[in-house]
Amino acid sequence: MFNDPYARKRLAAQAARQRKLMKVVSQDLPVDGDPAETRRPTQPLGGLLDSVMESLDHDLHRDESLFLDRLRERWDEMFPNCPARPGRLREGRLVLNVATSGQMFAMRPRLPAMKRKIKEVEGAPKGRLTLLLQIGQG
Repeated sequence: MFNDPYARKRLAAQAARQRKLMKVVSQDLPVDGDPAETRRPTQPLGGLLDSVMESLDHDLHRDESLFLDRLRERWDEMFPNCPARPGRLREGRLVLNVATSGQMFAMRPRLPAMKRKIKEVEGAPKGRLTLLLQIGQG
């Protein structure tokens, strides 16, 4: 290593750069680099579970699930021999599940009449209702 005439100069230059860097870097920084003032206080486990359950409850849209329960109960009497089944409802979009693409193609002309009947069910969304067909879940 020291056979190279320029090795000592390179090592000296490297050491000088390291000394210069150490003068710039503050030695009193926390090890993890996370200042205490930016840390959030911890929550007890019960509070965490409550917040998770609350967010899940919000995501489930209880009023929409009540409407879907009523719709599923009355589905066979409203639409006898219909290959589609109600799936999920989010933001005014009701997904109807069918088994095949042929069933989906056959269902398309019936959607406007089905939409009118579905809007008559108690608890139906007040605003716009869109029916979507999905293959593979029927």
